Amino acid sequence: MSDVPATFAGYRIGRQLSVDTVSTTYRATSQRRSGGQSRPVAVRISRPLRDDDEEPDAATASAFISALTDVVAVTHPAFVPILDAGEVDDRVYVVTEQIVGPTLD
Repeated sequence: MSDVPATFAGYRIGRQLSVDTVSTTYRATSQRRSGGQSRPVAVRISRPLRDDDEEPDAATASAFISALTDVVAVTHPAFVPILDAGEVDDRVYVVTEQIVGPTLD
């Protein structure tokens, strides 16, 4: 997904952290200042929701965002809080706190 711009949905995109079949996760910095400081986050960006000649898969994006809205309300020590989510340029994204350490693999 090298076609992701340097700035996406208000986040300055940094190095790639992981890739799977539907999305890529990047280290990023929020450009929305909280208390005067930029905040490091992880931004997971989906592949485009459509190919060049197809209509967007609006139902999938809508269901994804709706499910995230429910998850945002959950607080539990085992969950990484979702800070932001949405759709930009035919891509769904989710922003979480960046957790430093080894992967679960």
